[in-house]
Amino acid sequence: MEIRKKILVIDWLDTYGGSEKVVKYLHELYNFDKVYTLVNVMSKKNLDEIFCKKKIEIKTTFLQVLGKYFRYGLPLFPMALKTLKIKEENSLIISVSHSVVKGIEFPKTSQHFSYLVARNLKYIWEEKPLYFKGFRRVFSFITPSLKKYDIRMSKRPTKTASVSSFVSEWANKK
Repeated sequence: MEIRKKILVIDWLDTYGGSEKVVKYLHELYNFDKVYTLVNVMSKKNLDEIFCKKKIEIKTTFLQVLGKYFRYGLPLFPMALKTLKIKEENSLIISVSHSVVKGIEFPKTSQHFSYLVARNLKYIWEEKPLYFKGFRRVFSFITPSLKKYDIRMSKRPTKTASVSSFVSEWANKK
């Protein structure tokens, strides 16, 4: 397969943390052509740090309107991901995920390698009591369907690797 584009997919770009350090390293190796993400609220300075000052196209979703409060849109993450379809044929797609982007749709002619940096959608698994507290408790009824969605999306990548044996064991159980 001749690779036409190298595409990065990350759940969101907001702060320069662990996932973004992984992305910086991967960009140094692969020199990505395009980025797909649910939301980009990262400063230009941090984007320049990650992408080595390369001008790179970043495609986002409707969740962008929530700005730094995008996490309140958790119930909408699956719907947002559906709008973020990769159309480039014969692409190498690398996703760095701790939420939903491992399930991004891509052409059959492309290869999707997903690197799980944490148990995906941990907000509905072990962190449910932390995330669904206060007024957000009324949305906890959606967690069973989000868990099914998370498991289904974990099957989409061509290959999957993870940051730790804990995350790997979790991914293999699903």
